[in-house]
Amino acid sequence: MSEHQYTILLVYSSSYAVRAEKILRKEGIDTKMIPIPRHISSNCGVCVRIHTDDVNDALEVLDNSNLPLDGVYNLD
Repeated sequence: MSEHQYTILLVYSSSYAVRAEKILRKEGIDTKMIPIPRHISSNCGVCVRIHTDDVNDALEVLDNSNLPLDGVYNLD
């Protein structure tokens, strides 16, 4: 099992977050849109939370969908 339970994917806008969530769910990857944690960014906005075990698959799916990411962070 992974050291971290969840990983968040930062995107450039809320519309990208909605799109990422839709793409990942279609591929069977469990997602949840959440507010960006303040310790990661002081910007208001949302990010996509996934299980850490799904990170590699999620990154591949989003890359193949040409959806750019602003960052990938593990949550403790």
